[in-house]
Amino acid sequence: MAIKRITFCLDPNQTQNNKLHYGQKLHCSLYNACVYHRKTESKKFGKNLNYFDQQNCLPELK
Repeated sequence: MAIKRITFCLDPNQTQNNKLHYGQKLHCSLYNACVYHRKTESKKFGKNLNYFDQQNCLPELK
């Protein structure tokens, strides 16, 4: 099965660029919060979290 890759060049205007940048910052913040959560749970309680444990905590963070 062949996989075809298509690349699009984005040329956003200022409003779209601001929205893309805002989304990127939110994604970065969420990722860093998850990493911090894993580290603190491991250090304080000796419990290793996996993806599913953190996924179940996401509704609380929203």
